[in-house]
Amino acid sequence: MGKLERAKVHLEALHAVIQPIKEADYARLVHEYDPNARENLWRFQWGFEDSIAKLNPIIGDILTNCLSALDRLIYNLFGGVVIRDKDIYWPVSKSLDAWSSTKGKFKGLSDDILALIENYQPACRLDNADLVYLVALHWLANIDKHRRFNVIGWQTTGLSYQGPIARVPEFFIDKPLYPGTVVVRIPGEEVDMQFTPHVKIAFDETWVRRQRVDEALVAIVDTTEEVLTTFATRFP
Repeated sequence: MGKLERAKVHLEALHAVIQPIKEADYARLVHEYDPNARENLWRFQWGFEDSIAKLNPIIGDILTNCLSALDRLIYNLFGGVVIRDKDIYWPVSKSLDAWSSTKGKFKGLSDDILALIENYQPACRLDNADLVYLVALHWLANIDKHRRFNVIGWQTTGLSYQGPIARVPEFFIDKPLYPGTVVVRIPGEEVDMQFTPHVKIAFDETWVRRQRVDEALVAIVDTTEEVLTTFATRFP
């Protein structure tokens, strides 16, 4: 539980970095005109590179503490005596075959404890969407060991705009927004328009792709706490 509390402290630090980004005008579209093609382009630009650099180690600290809390839980369920280090981990089985194989490594635990662990396996509880965050925890923690996270801008609800054109051609895009990404194209003469993009700071990783960084990490911390609380009665 101490590691979970440390994860919550780091979560507060994450909010402290992200909140000013939300409040600032960090995302904008820059206009350029190609007279040869007679086409107006608006490219995405952002201004939070320094904040992204601050986010990565905080994200890593949250994941490390959550994963360590779950692994420590398994260690304690074994009574603090585990011969092989590879057995000291919280399992996340994404298929029934994987869980069947994994369960054999936990033969020292009672059937009721194994049933509780099984209840938190995504493969065994398809009705519980929150368990995907245990998968995301393992996935992101593995990424954290090898490289920095791909934290990006992602367009959410289209754009607000002001200008002489009553109806702008389709400008909603559902993809990552990197610096230089063309978001709007308007053919014809050069026009003076102002676009305001609505962008979230999101992960671009498989298990939490498109999700807001802060919301995904809150869900990971909450799910970790739920697991620990479930087993709390097993200890004095």
